[in-house]
Amino acid sequence: MNAMLEEYGIKPTEEQAKQILDKVKVMGDQGKKLESVIFELVKEGIKTRDIGGDKSTAEFTKEITDRL
Repeated sequence: MNAMLEEYGIKPTEEQAKQILDKVKVMGDQGKKLESVIFELVKEGIKTRDIGGDKSTAEFTKEITDRL
């Protein structure tokens, strides 16, 4: 990661690099959870109209946020 940052002229301290890595891990975990919830909903038949369901985008989003 440090090498990639240095390509952009960013040279974090060891503590800053740890904080960045920790945030990236949290974001990855959150993304996995979101993806899991979406797949659960689709498996249960809860879908938006554009993919054969009866929910509006707002309704589908509410279903997601209720499960997160």
